Amino acid sequence: MATSVQQATPNLVGALRTLTETGAWRGTASELSALLAATGLDNASAAPRLSALLRNREPELYWQGISVSFRRKPGSGARLIEIVRR
Repeated sequence: MATSVQQATPNLVGALRTLTETGAWRGTASELSALLAATGLDNASAAPRLSALLRNREPELYWQGISVSFRRKPGSGARLIEIVRR
């Protein structure tokens, strides 16, 4: 399984760069998963797995020029992901 995660990272980096070309992206893990699947990313994971992948790869993504942060939406408490190019 570690191999598939390592192989997914370069594709994920490219997809996140494309996603943030016009500015920051904000949304839930489910929304991000659906968006990545729609762009043809082979390894688009289910939302909880994608969220964990982003958390684990956050330092690597940072050095690739992508900042990932996790927040809760005020009021509803929904978990949001914010992705920004540095």
